[in-house]
This record gives sequence, structure tokens and C-alpha cells, in this order.
Amino acid sequence: YIVSSKLFIGFKAGRFLNDTHDINVIDQPIFTFSGSNNLGMAGVPASEQHATGYTNIPSNSAYTQDTLTRNFIQVDATYYAHAGGDHQIKGGVQIDRRAENINQGALENAVNLHWGQSFKGQTGPFGYYELRSNAPFPRQGIITQGNVQSNVNGIFLQDQWTVNNKLSIQLGVRTENENVPAYSTAAGVNPNPISFTMGQKIAPRAGFAYDLSGDGKSKIYGSWGMFYDIFKLELPQGSFGGQKWISYYYTLVTPNFETVRDNTACPPACSGTQIGSSIDFRAVSTTPGLDVEVPGQLKPMRSQELSFGFEHQLGPVTAVSVRYVHKQLDRGIEDVGDLGPNGEVYIIANPGEGLVQKFDISTGTSLYAPQGATNLTQTLPKPKRQYDGAEFAFDKRLSNHWSFRGTYLLSRDYGNYPGLSESDENGRSDPNVGRSYDYPAELFSGNGQPNYGVLPTDRTHQLKGQAIYQFGFGTSVGVSAYVESGSPVNRQVAVIVGDAYPVYYNGRGSDGRLPMLSQADLYVQHEFKIGGNRRIQLSANVLNVFNQRTAINRIDTVQRAGAIPLGPGFYTEAGFYAGQLNFDQLIAAAKASGDLIADPRFLMDSAYQAPPVARFGVKFMF
Repeated sequence: YIVSSKLFIGFKAGRFLNDTHDINVIDQPIFTFSGSNNLGMAGVPASEQHATGYTNIPSNSAYTQDTLTRNFIQVDATYYAHAGGDHQIKGGVQIDRRAENINQGALENAVNLHWGQSFKGQTGPFGYYELRSNAPFPRQGIITQGNVQSNVNGIFLQDQWTVNNKLSIQLGVRTENENVPAYSTAAGVNPNPISFTMGQKIAPRAGFAYDLSGDGKSKIYGSWGMFYDIFKLELPQGSFGGQKWISYYYTLVTPNFETVRDNTACPPACSGTQIGSSIDFRAVSTTPGLDVEVPGQLKPMRSQELSFGFEHQLGPVTAVSVRYVHKQLDRGIEDVGDLGPNGEVYIIANPGEGLVQKFDISTGTSLYAPQGATNLTQTLPKPKRQYDGAEFAFDKRLSNHWSFRGTYLLSRDYGNYPGLSESDENGRSDPNVGRSYDYPAELFSGNGQPNYGVLPTDRTHQLKGQAIYQFGFGTSVGVSAYVESGSPVNRQVAVIVGDAYPVYYNGRGSDGRLPMLSQADLYVQHEFKIGGNRRIQLSANVLNVFNQRTAINRIDTVQRAGAIPLGPGFYTEAGFYAGQLNFDQLIAAAKASGDLIADPRFLMDSAYQAPPVARFGVKFMF
């Protein structure tokens, strides 16, 4: 709305909806041979014998409902003023409402069978098994339920100031408040266990651009900004009552494993003898000072970015540029874990600060601390992720039928925190609940020192080029190609019996890098005129046109999946933090004794570039 020649008012609103349902999912219990098999086991009928990893059905997990919505409104005003130059001042209010209504999970129990193994020192004639359940619906497995809403309200103010015909300056500030909802509606559960005020999320930013000669051919520019992340719903799902998971453990007394839950009162009245008490792996964690950092002490996740650049026009259609970017994580939020006598303990906090600045490693002899109380108190390293990159570019705009852009990037991604996309875990998408801070030892290398190094997304050298040629008869051809360094390889071994925590015992980048990665993609289109302004456009887009098959992943864990971790007799907390453990020797000894089952694929390539993909298109234009 144009109020006057100097004042404009804008309004925009939107709605996003994503609704997921599954159909035709098998409604049966699922039985899995977890890290073990019963091949050749005495007393087991041939029809019941299977290899490690066997499951009777592919899956019994389904989305009955998962409705995600986002409604947003922004109202802003722009005012033009003249004072020491020209100003374009803009301010506004943003209102964002995110919501989820979810009912998802296992339609029947999940049973994990451990043939010939023991749990808490107990076993049956054939081993033991774990039955996964939940409190509201005991005959189902792990489920996620909840109907929540998260609100983010923001305000911003910015000024684009043109000082003169050479210099422009941009200044701005934004802030917001945010609530993080609980999925549980049980009595005593805070409906918003985490919330941030506007005073906690003040985000300033500044930038400038300067025309060196005043003719628009050479420019230097720079910017700096502080940014706050908003919570994704993954952490409140797991920690604030959405996910429901109770595990029961029983001796395996029958080889007919698919009958262990036939009793309709199972759980808890299942086949065999129950081992210990059931464990609630998703107890609601909302108690301030115990499960969650004290209100006001928890700080929002924050990062900063600084960049500078120079651009110069060589001729009417060519230009060169150089740009430097620095990004850093100032603070993270994770469910920070440790092991107590009864299992895992998590506190939602800023890692390395407040309640989790120091963590007691063990509190007594138990399944989870079999080496006994060591009373070690380690300072937990803060999350660090620092990116530095310098990019050099050449541009030739479209003229004489062709255009080209080429860039070279020299960069480093360094730290100990892979980010919300969990690149340490092959891109696992579980923001704020990754593996990095599940146990203190994961933050240290084999010498007992904090484990910093290049991160999985580090690619030191990247060379890219894009070219387009337009023929006079209506055909255009485009090529995009890149060559870049392979990503680092970090060998790891899982430690602690009772759970498995990965330790990069030789540090990050211990085994070099994957091979250099390169790929070329091709795009071709042709237009036909069919009268008047009407045209038909045919196109073909071919990715990886040369069918390159470079390795993009490598097995980096010593143990076979599901195998017992490196435990007592080989790994001790005291020796680890004192840097006294020789992991190569311990691993060799554990292999020789049979206490560690090695993965024969260790340090072998496990994934490769996707094969060529071709997409064809037809477009009618008028």
C-alpha cells in the first residue's frame, strides 16, 4: 500500500501443509536377529535357523497420520529519507506458527533376538531377546504421538544507506521469541520446556559496498552477521514426550522365536524369565536442572558469518572476482548424554556449558559402568565448526552465442561438531539429537585429548565450470562440471559394553581421504515455433553423463554392525582419558580372543556416485 511517495506498507501471508499417511503396511510383530545367528545351533529346527540380520518381514512401521503445517504473516513498512545521503529504512513484524499432529510407529512389537548371548549376566538355553513396547499401547513397538504448536514471533529493522555514488552501507538488527513445545500432555509436564525471549536472540548485521573508481567497474564489499537457529521438532519429539519406547528383556528358552509374545498379556508376561526391570528409553525429560538446563541459562544456538570480496569488470561481458567467507558456530544445543548405573542419562543443554560443562563418567559398578567408579570429571569440549573459504571466479556473460563461469574454491571445514545434518553419521537427519554428544568419550581421540580436525564435509579444493552455447537454429547446449577433493576418512571403534559409542581413536582424518570426485552434467534444449507467439520446447538433462563411479563412502568402523563393543579387559575410562590405551594393540587382542567381531569390509569402499540419470521435458509456451 503506497501511503505517500516516501512510505510504503507491505503485507504477505502463507500456509504450508504436508500430510503423510501409509497404507498396506504389514500389521505383524517383527523379529530381527541382532548381531547374531542360530545357524547350526543345537536344538534349533532347520526351519528356524537364519543368518545374522534376518527379519521375518521388511517393516511394521507406519504413519497413521503426520500433519505438518506452517502459517506465517509479515507486515512491514519502508520509508525513504535523505540525511547524509539516501536511506531506505525498513522494519516489520513476523509471526510464524508451526504445528505437527503425528501418530506414527510400529503397529506391533519389535523383538530383537540375541542368540547364544547374555544380558546382565543372564541367559537362557538359546540366549536372550529384547521386546520393544510402549506404555499407552503395550502390544505395539516404538511409537511417536503428539499434537503440538511452536510459535516464533520476530521483529526487524534495517537501513540501506547510500552515502554517495561510491559507498553504500547496510545496517540491520533482528530478534525473535520462540517456544519449544512438549508432545506429552501428562500432568506435571511443562507445555513449553524451552523458550527464548527476544532479549536472548538479538541478531545484528552490517555490510558495505564501495565502488573504487566510480564507474561501476571495480567494487569491494563485505558483510558480517549473527544468526540464531530455530528449533526443529526432532528433539522435542524424542525428549518431550512424543516418542514412546519401553524395552523388556527376557531369557530365550525356545527355538521357536516367533511364539515368544503369543501370550496376550505380553508384555510383561512373555516367554522366558524377565531380566531386570523394563527400561523407559523415552522418559519425558523436562525437569529444569535435571533433564533440561535451568530456564534462562540455556542459550539459543548461534552462528556468525563474515565475508569480503572484490569484483572487477575486465570488458563489456567479462569479469573476475575473489571472495572470502568465514563461518563459525558459537554455540550449539544437544541432548548431552552419559551413562549412570541404570543406563543412559541425557541433559538438554549447550554442550560444554552450564550443567554439562563437566560430566562424571561413571557412578558405580553396573552393566553400563563395568569397570567400576573411576570418578573421572572431564571438561566437555564445546561444539566447534569453523569454515573458511576463498573463491576465485571468472565470468563471461552471454554474448556471441555463449557464456561461461569458472570458479576455484580453496576451503577448510574444521572442528568437532558435524552440524544438524550429522555428516559424521552419513547425513542422518536428526537435528539436535545426533550421536556426537551421546557420551563424553566420543569427543576425545585415543590420546585422551579433545578430537578436533577436518569434518566430513571438508573438500579442500573445488574446481567448477558452467558453459552454455546457443546455436542459431534454436538449439542450446549447456555443460556443468566439477572436480573436488575427496572427503576425509576417520576410523572408529565402538566402546562400552551395554551400548556402543564410536571413538575416533586415531583422530579425525586418520585414514586420508576418499578419491578425488568429478562429474559432468549435460543439458540440451530445442525450440520449435508453431505460429504466432506459440512455441514448443524439447529438453534433455543428463546427470553424470560419463558414468563416473568414484567411491563416496567407506566402511570406517572396526566392528561388524551389531557386534559387541570394545569392553572391559580392553577399554577402561581411566586409561582412555590418560592417553594410555594403544587401540591398535587392544583391537588386535580382542579379535584374537573373540571378544571383538571385526567387519571384513573395514576400510573398503561402500558407496559410489549415482549412475547416469536422464530427464526429458516438453514445454508448450504461448
